[in-house]
Amino acid sequence: MGQLSDVDLRNAKPRAKPWKLWYGELGLYWSIMPTGSKLARAKVYINGRERTLSLGPHPTISVAKAVKLVLDRRADIYEKVDPIAAKRELRERNREERRALFGDVAQRWYRSKVGGWSATHARDIRRILAELKPLDAKPMVAITQRHVDDILDGIIERGSLVYLRDVKLYFRKIWRFYNASAGHEHQLHDPSESIVLPDTPREKHHARLPESEIGKFLCALAITEALPLVRIAFMFMLLTGLRTGELRHLQWSDVEMRKRQLRIPPERMKAHLEHLVPLSDQAIALLQDVQQIAGKREGLVFPSPLDPATPLSDGTFLALIRRAGYATRMTGHGCRSLLSTFGHEAGFNGDAVELALAHTPGNAVSRAYNSALHLVERRRLLAAWADHLDQLQREARKFTLRSVA
Repeated sequence: MGQLSDVDLRNAKPRAKPWKLWYGELGLYWSIMPTGSKLARAKVYINGRERTLSLGPHPTISVAKAVKLVLDRRADIYEKVDPIAAKRELRERNREERRALFGDVAQRWYRSKVGGWSATHARDIRRILAELKPLDAKPMVAITQRHVDDILDGIIERGSLVYLRDVKLYFRKIWRFYNASAGHEHQLHDPSESIVLPDTPREKHHARLPESEIGKFLCALAITEALPLVRIAFMFMLLTGLRTGELRHLQWSDVEMRKRQLRIPPERMKAHLEHLVPLSDQAIALLQDVQQIAGKREGLVFPSPLDPATPLSDGTFLALIRRAGYATRMTGHGCRSLLSTFGHEAGFNGDAVELALAHTPGNAVSRAYNSALHLVERRRLLAAWADHLDQLQREARKFTLRSVA
């Protein structure tokens, strides 16, 4: 082995020009710089060409450590790995990681997914991305658990514990997307992985009326001050079991009058599956009323009164229910619950009831089979439901008239 030691390096004095202090073998030497720094270097041959490895300064790189580094690099060369190229690649990768900002990654993830989402789901995700906006200008490699905690703590303070889980979930999805698309073996650790969220409160079901009050509720709706289109839209939702978002964005192109059904495309459905809705006589009559009011058969079926290109607002139906005197006791989503209860209690096929509500029982094959098999049953269900609502309203009206008399 060579005679050079750490003591020799400490005693080596700088000169006017850089000079070399050789270890004695392995091509290892130290460049003694005029500034006093002492840099470990080694000459190696890669593919027949002489190259110089930079190992680091003394005393950070001791003699023993420099020898080990040279031997390790020689082993890499023997395995046909160019240590200089590898170091350059690592440096470039680190530079690329520093340029990868969270906001840019989040937008790439959003664009890769949004094509398969409904308009409502896309809106909800944009809201979550807005919550994560404080991270947008930070490089992925610089984001820590503290940064994520700050965002989640703000949501906890608002009491939005269910929404809190969604924000963390989609942060993790964005992080996994980056690791999957980065194209390198080094995976960035997800800083949210060890964050424990508080328990969510027990789920509260959407408010809905008992059977005994449905008739009186319908009578109240009939005389409540409201735009005719809003009243018709609510009744149409009650008859068809559509979700409020599906009802608000319903297009005339979804209506197949001759087949007496709606055909809503997958991109506007929660489960991203085409949804067929058989139309009862009462539902057909409501659509005909809309055509007479609006005088057209294109675009939105139930547009905003302020802008025909915009659907009714989210709060339209809750406002109608409140004016009818049923605030906190009934919701738009409660209409679906009423239909579900009626269908099951009236003895209709359980899968038919679930499919009528655009739920997805079973696997993909059974769903496709059941959708076709139960269309007739679903038509019977929605016709019976419409007749049942008419009967409840008639009985409530008679009772009201007797009470007045």
